[in-house]
Amino acid sequence: MNVPVGTWMGAVKVNNDEIWQDFVKSGEVKGFSIEGFFLDREERPKEKIKDKFNSEISAGVKLLKIKKLLINASKKKN
Repeated sequence: MNVPVGTWMGAVKVNNDEIWQDFVKSGEVKGFSIEGFFLDREERPKEKIKDKFNSEISAGVKLLKIKKLLINASKKKN
């Protein structure tokens, strides 16, 4: 296949004959979308990931508070 470098691809097997015939083979369904969070680096040990996750949540909460302060300050100016 002629695709750009870095393209991610995957394959899926439909094990249900009814789904395969009624949706895929009939052409009713031509594809599907997936959503996920993918890292391009190796995971660290679980303890460190948990610690990092907790600090990210804390940072996220702080950012939301800052956002609210900025919105309130902007409303006061108008």
